[in-house]
Amino acid sequence: MTEALNMKLETVRTVLRNEVNEIIVCVDKNRATDVFYTMISITSPPVRRQLAQRIGADGLFTSNSDFIGSFTRGEEFCLVFLYRPENRLSTHEQMYAANFVARKEMAQNLLIACAETQITGSVGVLLLDDRNINVGSDRSVYFNYFLDFKNWNPELDESQFYHDVGQTVFELLSREFEAKYAGDLDSYPSELQILYKKTQNRDFRSFSGILTFVKALPDEPRELFTGWRAFWEKCKDLWQWIKNHSMTIFVVAIIAVTMGYLAYQIIARISASKAIEKNVTYAGMDNIGEVYLGDEDI
Repeated sequence: MTEALNMKLETVRTVLRNEVNEIIVCVDKNRATDVFYTMISITSPPVRRQLAQRIGADGLFTSNSDFIGSFTRGEEFCLVFLYRPENRLSTHEQMYAANFVARKEMAQNLLIACAETQITGSVGVLLLDDRNINVGSDRSVYFNYFLDFKNWNPELDESQFYHDVGQTVFELLSREFEAKYAGDLDSYPSELQILYKKTQNRDFRSFSGILTFVKALPDEPRELFTGWRAFWEKCKDLWQWIKNHSMTIFVVAIIAVTMGYLAYQIIARISASKAIEKNVTYAGMDNIGEVYLGDEDI
């Protein structure tokens, strides 16, 4: 039992324990509710010092609505967060996002959830671990805070964090193509190739930049084909375009035929009129029997 932050925290489950920290799920015995909490107890002196400094001086976690508070317990520095039911994205992804449209929605929700945590930088990198990312049946995304500071590198900057966010989004969006093409990036849709290259080049500097790119993606990205498959895909596109514009094509064809016939009639009539004007020689019969019908010299 741990008494702190006006709470009596009793351990329900140990999530992780190593030489740097221990992560547990606990309940508050002061309140008869169904609310659970995540408590991280950090024992490593260097990590304790750096983390306490970032919380005190830099305001780490202070804008996070799930952060309950921090306290010391003997040689330990403890963080307490609100716990939410574990429904990991990594294991339920296919269930809730079987097509690209659903994956695109889930990717947008992931970015929104990241922005709402108000955690970026080196600690944000820890938050992106698979154990922390959860998904609801409506494809909403939320986080638990099983932050293992054993893997913490305080030197990582914002650039690395947004790279990791972009990589997580890319992996989510490209899952079906990864399985289909065994990870051959050159066969992915061009939009996803661009997302990958922008991520690797660290072009993204904010959540809004990644979110804008994801929203602009087509609902049905097309793979890149070569050779006869490329020709076949172009034929399919042409046939689909014809089907989609069949009425327009029909009306235009009728108008074109009508205008062509009208132009032909006008030209024919003009040509006939001019031929009559030029023709002054009788080209009919010259004789009926022994009667001569032409001009006679007098």
